[in-house]
Parts: sequence; structure tokens; C-alpha cells
Amino acid sequence: MILYHVSGRRRVRRQEMKNGDDPSEHSRSRVVENARRRLHSMDRAAAVASSARGVGASARAASPSRPPPPPRDVAVMSGGGGKLRVLALHSWRTSASIFAKQLAVAGWTNDDGTGLGDQCEFVCVDAPHPASGEIPRDVARAFEGPYYEWWDASRDDRDGSLRYVGDDASVAFVERVAREDGPFDGVVGFSQGATFAGLLAAIGAVDGRGPFAAVSAEAPPVFAILLSGMLARTSEAAATYAEAKDSPRHASIPTMHVIGAADRVMPPALSERLASEFADPVIVTHERGHVVPRLERDALATARNFLAARAAAAREARDGSPRSSL
Repeated sequence: MILYHVSGRRRVRRQEMKNGDDPSEHSRSRVVENARRRLHSMDRAAAVASSARGVGASARAASPSRPPPPPRDVAVMSGGGGKLRVLALHSWRTSASIFAKQLAVAGWTNDDGTGLGDQCEFVCVDAPHPASGEIPRDVARAFEGPYYEWWDASRDDRDGSLRYVGDDASVAFVERVAREDGPFDGVVGFSQGATFAGLLAAIGAVDGRGPFAAVSAEAPPVFAILLSGMLARTSEAAATYAEAKDSPRHASIPTMHVIGAADRVMPPALSERLASEFADPVIVTHERGHVVPRLERDALATARNFLAARAAAAREARDGSPRSSL
């Protein structure tokens, strides 16, 4: 297994972790050990996926079968030390290591106050499905593979309806990640990963499973940071969103939405529509396109305040300390 530990602007590659080894003095051995167990249990992935319930509360048809996923990378960025733990979901046909690089290059992992690395650690995981088609040119030029996807969209030949091939297996996979490597304080996603994170938030509210499921009555809700996301477009997802609107749990999910004014891949209106599904969304805009942007000035202050509020809620739940006013 390969782990990537990113702290500040430095990226260290470590191969073949031995039992009991810690990838860095700050990383959590539990994350490493659980990730190793996942790699050795991939032969069970198909059984887990087929037994998992479909998206939403009603019964749904299973997604077409996909090939068993290969061994995956886990990217652990920044360190522990009481920081918020954030599950990171990459974009379409990229990978955990690519998302780790994108976050690091954009300065999100800087721990000197110019990023978010002093407030949280990012745990990036590969989607369970290898890329099923052509890799976007900009991705292939900038990053080496292998590449993965959370699902592939296709039209049903019978009625023309949109289907997400592999989404049920991805829900089951992330549910297992949350169970074995969690709990996580938050989830961050970019592009397809943001769309998936938004859908997982609705699933957690409706079905009580996955990373957004309530850990306990006292625990604060898991937050979401969604970069260039949109609402999932299947009829099953629409039903899940509709059910989630009636859930107090969904209404309480803190979200921050990062939207690019020049984003042609994910036009701002689509990301704004996703933000409107949540009760009190925090909106951060930037002038660039479909990228993980560098957070500067007001955007950086907004993001840091958002995480500070989440950390205060976590401390209050843990030890009853008063929450700071932000």
C-alpha cells in the first residue's frame, strides 16, 4: 500500500507500510491499519455492494455490475493533534493522490495560517471503480494514473432516463470507510466528489448511514465542503433529496460551497442549486474555473471561521466546554 502524507507544501511518498508502522509522527495508526484491512478485503467488495441498500429509503434496482476494484491509495494530509478529520472525495476519473496534490498546490494543507492544514486533516480515498472511459485531457496531461470514478452516467435505452452506473457500490464503499476509519468530522468533495458528498448528506439524513449518519445524540452534525458540485440527476437521487428536506438532521448539516465564477464544467447556477438544499449554506466564490482554488483574503477568512465553528462544536460535544462565538 502507498500512503501520501502531505504537510504544508511538502509531499512525502512512503511505500509498503509494515504492520504497526506509522506513516508520520502525526498520522493516526488506526487510519493506516484500517486502510490496510480494506486492501486485504477487496474480494468482499462485490458482496458488500450487492447487499447494500440502494440510494434513498425506497427499494431501488441494483446498479449494473462493475469489475472488482484494484488496491487503492489512501492519502493522509496534515496530521492529528486534535484537528478535524475530513474525508476527501476526488473528482471524476482522478484519484486520491491527485486530489491530495490539488489541495496541496492550492495551499489548503498549509499549516501556517495561509491554508487549513492547522485546523484539519484530509483523508483522501480512491473511488471503488476504475475509470470506465477516456480520461479528461487536462487531467491526463497534468497527472499520472491510475484513475477512478464514483459512477458513470448513462441513458437507459428503454426510456431515456439517466442512470449512475456504480453509485450503489460507491455508497456502500464510503459507508464502510466511515464505519472502519471514522468517525469523520466532515466531508470535502470536488466536482463529482462534491455531488457525491451532497448526495451522501441526504442519504445520511434519510437512511441514517454513511459518513453523515449521527454518531450519537450529542455529536455535532458532520459538515460538508463542496467544491464545484451539483445535485445528482437521477430519479432515485431526486427522491432522496425530497425525503431529506423533511429531516431535521439534514437541515442541521453545516455546509460551505466553493463556486467558480468562470466554471464552464460546473456552471455556478448548478452549484448554487445544490447549496439551496441546505438550511444555512456558506458560499465562497472565486474568479477561476473548474479548479480547487487557492483561498485568499475574505475566502480564506470565511473558510477558517467555518472550520473554527465546527471545531468549537466538536469540543463542546466532547467535554462540555462553551462554544466560542464566531
